[in-house]
Amino acid sequence: MRTLNPLVPLDLAGEPYPAPIVDDPEVSVVIPCLNEAKSIGFCIDKARAAFREMGVAGEVVVSDNGSTDGSIDIAEEHGARVVHAEVKGYGSALRYGIQQARGQFVILGDADGSHDFAEIGRFVAKWRDGYEFVIGNRFLGEIKNGAMSWHHRHLGTPVLTSILNLFFGAGVTDINCGMRGMTKQLSQNLDFRTNGMEFASESLIKAAKSGAHIAEVPITMWPDQRDRAPHLRSFRDGWRHLRFIALSAPNWLFLLPGFTLAAFGLGIVLWLLPGPAFAGKVELNTNTISLAMMLVLLGTHIFSIRLAWFAG
Repeated sequence: MRTLNPLVPLDLAGEPYPAPIVDDPEVSVVIPCLNEAKSIGFCIDKARAAFREMGVAGEVVVSDNGSTDGSIDIAEEHGARVVHAEVKGYGSALRYGIQQARGQFVILGDADGSHDFAEIGRFVAKWRDGYEFVIGNRFLGEIKNGAMSWHHRHLGTPVLTSILNLFFGAGVTDINCGMRGMTKQLSQNLDFRTNGMEFASESLIKAAKSGAHIAEVPITMWPDQRDRAPHLRSFRDGWRHLRFIALSAPNWLFLLPGFTLAAFGLGIVLWLLPGPAFAGKVELNTNTISLAMMLVLLGTHIFSIRLAWFAG
């Protein structure tokens, strides 16, 4: 007896649908691709089935980043429009795919089978409710066994999410979810620049800073279908996310530390001006004042970096 993948609609279990001709799509699904022959056709079929179910004029745009395993041919056979992002990187592929998308609303999702494109209707519904940026939330939905490592689920994503929300007030709980949607107009206004995995942080930060209406929707995360290691490198890409978040928040990176150091140093100087004092059994004297003045100078220098950044 034949066993079907529960994610595949019954009408997709056989031959793929003929390629549709959509002159003016309402929704575009953009899928970055680098050697995803095993799963790209499955993802395209899911997205196109969702369009049919919703009665939406949609297109699937596969943004290829140099595949050599037949992914391009498979994508075209399954009815996707393939575009070619020449600059290497996950973010680069997404940026080019968004640029080439023709829909009013653009939904992003990965090509490894971990995102259930049958759920894109939730993103479209939020868009029609007036939201400009819609991000998936794996924690509010369901994370299948083996779909997400422990350190991503309990350490990396919660920490980065907390920092980004503290700095920018995005108000979301899963900043690393790759399945997200935005209006084409918003994507043009935000002027994305990053080429790597930190695109996930860049897009959300810029949306929050622009005052865009942001919403979350629950999604299901499945184990990826690849038979090779993922492109993601946890510590390298985690550091790139953290660095981008910090550089995007110069007030937190420079003003607060600079002001704190200068104020702390100045407070010690004023305390010791009348003469030596004791902190418990430790005597603080002119040597301590010298160290405190170094803190004042260091804090002032850090503070001035932020002012120069702002002036530039």
